[in-house]
Amino acid sequence: MKKGNYEEKIIIENRKLENVIEEVISKKVGVSIEKLKEYMKNYDPQNIQAYSLAEQNFYNIMYLVAVIIVKEGAIAYWSALYHHNLSDRLSKVIYVQTTKKRGYTHLEKLNGENVIKLYNFYVKPVVIKEDKYFGLLSYLDKDTGIEYAITDREKTVLDCIDKPKYCGGLPEIVAGVSYSKLDYQRIVEYANRLQNYTVIKRLGYISEKLGWGIEKELKKLLSQKALRTYSLLDPTQGSSGIKDKVWKLIINVPDDIWEVELG
Repeated sequence: MKKGNYEEKIIIENRKLENVIEEVISKKVGVSIEKLKEYMKNYDPQNIQAYSLAEQNFYNIMYLVAVIIVKEGAIAYWSALYHHNLSDRLSKVIYVQTTKKRGYTHLEKLNGENVIKLYNFYVKPVVIKEDKYFGLLSYLDKDTGIEYAITDREKTVLDCIDKPKYCGGLPEIVAGVSYSKLDYQRIVEYANRLQNYTVIKRLGYISEKLGWGIEKELKKLLSQKALRTYSLLDPTQGSSGIKDKVWKLIINVPDDIWEVELG
């Protein structure tokens, strides 16, 4: 992805990561770096109601920080869910999908995952294979010249179903997609490209429960071998649950997550 002039400048000057981040965000929010430092230390996305609309938009600015750290990556998973209004819950972790493995500084453990610590935020690079890296929307931040990518709505949903641990679990996904219009044919197309049978089985079950109407098309993507063994509907939960014989899934989520008003 082509870099903006501002990003090229900060790479050439090779300044410390903290200084780069402070400069980018200070430029966006129009405050001094000293005031910015204090604000970042106290900012709590889990208590978003306590902030003004302008301050809530500060969370989106952290996307710029994330793509500076994880170049050639795309904002994904829970962060993309929030961007597409498929989740109203903020996470302190900014998830970035990338095909590149790199050594990072500021690493520490958070819930067993390696993350990059930045004040009271974290950036989580999620490495995937190149053939799984698609379905991207490109954005250009005019203030900084930084170009960055975000997975589109349908790819975000598939990625989260593939790795629910990066979006708060399956109930978080269901809550978001239950009231949102998706391109269901694009979901089938993306599922075919991913060639992940477990994801296809989960999609089939979700389609059945939420009335998407793409069960037959998804079933065609599954081999007989894929339907010989059971998979967990939500790998973030325990392994016990009712077995669904149609999709060969262990239904290990509460029944009430499907109780939505479809309109």
